[in-house]
Amino acid sequence: MIRVLVADSNLDSHKLINDIVQINFRNVVIDQAHNCESFAEKVEGAKPQYNLIFYSIRMENEDGRNKLSEMIQKNPDLRKRMILMAESKDTPLPNALNLIPIVTKPYSLDYFGEVIKKTCVN
Repeated sequence: MIRVLVADSNLDSHKLINDIVQINFRNVVIDQAHNCESFAEKVEGAKPQYNLIFYSIRMENEDGRNKLSEMIQKNPDLRKRMILMAESKDTPLPNALNLIPIVTKPYSLDYFGEVIKKTCVN
């Protein structure tokens, strides 16, 4: 069973990511987080840990705290299971997030699938 967490305040993204993940995996459970607090609670309390985490960069700046950056500093292994989602390739990233794979809108299903598979292999 593959456990996935989608963290985005945009509800439309949840539906799209759900569809993409369902195409790439057969046995999958997808959880949702709609804000930074919910995201942190789900990641910190997950047993077993999520195999794959999608995180919208937009959420990183909503409260001005850079929650994901803080979490990665405490648990660098988290970075290996993440895919960032951004509005464009020009979206500025905090340094702690630079090595995480990123997908940008408009999402290419083929590229998105490649990134998912590479992240899950790691």
